[in-house]
Amino acid sequence: MGGFLEIVIGGLSLLVALCSALFPPLAHAPDGFYLLAVPFLIFGVLELLGGIYAFKRQKWVLALIGSVCAFLAFFPVGIPAVIFTILSKGEFES
Repeated sequence: MGGFLEIVIGGLSLLVALCSALFPPLAHAPDGFYLLAVPFLIFGVLELLGGIYAFKRQKWVLALIGSVCAFLAFFPVGIPAVIFTILSKGEFES
């Protein structure tokens, strides 16, 4: 379940990055791309990687990093992602 949440939030993060890059006035800053797009792009990539490894049940640390990025990007939905990833630690290979 944590991996699913990470992938969904990762997609949303990449969508926010794309929208802020294409429409800087929506970011309420002249350099909207740099202020919003870059962090959400980084978070989105880490969330997607973490979600993929959570589904594979490999590299628990990377899955945890992805869930923490999900927590930082979208607070209410990120909490269950972190909790589910921590609770499933015993199911991972390494």
